[in-house]
Amino acid sequence: MIRDLARYFLKTETHPVTVPLSILKSLAVSARFGRLTGVRYNTVLRIRGTFEYGRGDLLGLMSNRLGSAGNPPTEIHVPRGGTLVLGDGVRLAKGVQLYCAGTIRIGNNTFINTCTRIYAFKHIRIGNECGISWNVQILDSNFHYFPGIEITRSVEIGDRVWIGSGAMIMKGVRIGDGSVVAAGSVITKDVPPGCLVAGVPGRIIRENVVWSHDRFD
Repeated sequence: MIRDLARYFLKTETHPVTVPLSILKSLAVSARFGRLTGVRYNTVLRIRGTFEYGRGDLLGLMSNRLGSAGNPPTEIHVPRGGTLVLGDGVRLAKGVQLYCAGTIRIGNNTFINTCTRIYAFKHIRIGNECGISWNVQILDSNFHYFPGIEITRSVEIGDRVWIGSGAMIMKGVRIGDGSVVAAGSVITKDVPPGCLVAGVPGRIIRENVVWSHDRFD
């Protein structure tokens, strides 16, 4: 396994290594869960529940050396009873926080940028080839009890969805394949496939939109 890890660190066809990897963390995670992965410096893993990941995943992408000023850690928390499933080629940037008291499933080749937070107390599914920008929040709970209001509802994000910086995806929302969420939007209702939504609360601005995942590669 050590030889395979060295080969993986030095050359990866899909994701060239351009920033430091923590060999010890990568080795420990790969040995514990039985599949090779790259774990960057300044990545915090607290796994008590179920954690599954695919080929070519990079955790803490673009993180610098441990303790660097102004560089928030990538944090993955899976308490007992929680489940985190990452597809092949998932990339998590520095400062991403995943909290999985429920279930989070992230599809193949999805990129999640700096300081995005995803909190699941029930179920959040993110599809394949999505691009999620920085400072996005995806929540399946409002964290507070109000009479007559359901606290937690699942969130479903389809394939090839682009979510702009600072957007918030609230509980119970379903976003259709190929849709785009503009920066700073707050999405409280379902979004049909192929739509551009913007505003607070989000509303449909344009239909039949097309965007390319290649911009994130």
